[in-house]
Amino acid sequence: LAARLQVDPAMVQSGHEDIHYYLWKEGRLPANILAEDSKLADPLERARLKRIVAQGLSAPVGSVLPLRRVQAEGGARLWQTGSWFFRDDVMFLVPGDSPMGLRLPLASLPWIDPAALEADAEPDPFANTAPLPSAEAVVQRRQLALIARRAGGEALHVLESLDSSLRDLGPEHKLPLLQLALPALKTLRPSALAPFFETLDALVRADGRVSPFEFALQKLLLRHLAASRAPARASMVQFHSFKAVADEISTVLSILAHASDRDSNEAYAAGAAQLPLLAGRLGPLALTTDLVALDVALDKLAAASGPIKQRLLQAAAHVVISDGEVHVEEYELLRAIAATLDVPLPPLPA
Repeated sequence: LAARLQVDPAMVQSGHEDIHYYLWKEGRLPANILAEDSKLADPLERARLKRIVAQGLSAPVGSVLPLRRVQAEGGARLWQTGSWFFRDDVMFLVPGDSPMGLRLPLASLPWIDPAALEADAEPDPFANTAPLPSAEAVVQRRQLALIARRAGGEALHVLESLDSSLRDLGPEHKLPLLQLALPALKTLRPSALAPFFETLDALVRADGRVSPFEFALQKLLLRHLAASRAPARASMVQFHSFKAVADEISTVLSILAHASDRDSNEAYAAGAAQLPLLAGRLGPLALTTDLVALDVALDKLAAASGPIKQRLLQAAAHVVISDGEVHVEEYELLRAIAATLDVPLPPLPA
């Protein structure tokens, strides 16, 4: 915490139960009664004394880092810390059962003349203030805090050193960069996969939405890291008929069509024309653009036979190229579909 707030960690102090108070309490017990088996009338006091003696009067209860929020030159807000001094050089907590933060011996801190105290001036309501952070900046802070909490400070330091370079990348370079990282990611221990995917999912959902790139990122990683370690499960076939998965195929083509710059109905029709066995069985263009619906549809289609998957991916490719161009968002969705179905991408026009 001290490193994260950029304050001196030497200012962290341990808090202890008041040994003098509890020795006094123990000394007032009858001579033939032990503190661990006290016969005090008050059951709460009896339990408290037993717990304190059992844990050891010299054992620290917890730690305290004094903090104060200050405004530096230029208006930046910083954290400030300092030493707390006590008569016995030990911070003895106020006796009781409350959490440590409610039993701090603030009255035992050195007395200071109120006139010598540094006053905290109220900010001028008419002064110029820094603009509020953008929504993107707020999400980034949330994501960085999540990485620090789950992966540690070293991982956060590495990410911060790469941040500017990664932000300079164009959107069309992000998935190729992921492909370069896959060999290193495949060296992760099996026990590290679940925490890795949990952290990835939390990062993706930090802004309350899932973009096509984030969707493709998760699907590609699941395919190459998780499914490759359980090939038997990934190759199970449950559906051999186009009719059994007609609704799911319609969902896939519809979401791809909505990502196209061309008229969505025309893009959908271009894909549906590649599925003659479903002529008259595919419904009209669905209105949904929800990637959750796409995820559900792909989970079922992953259990379809090879010919169904190949034909579907060919139809999906025709949706993407129906306007003669392949846009980044369309390509990301197509890559996600191919990764989930475990089918190679068909050639696309340059």
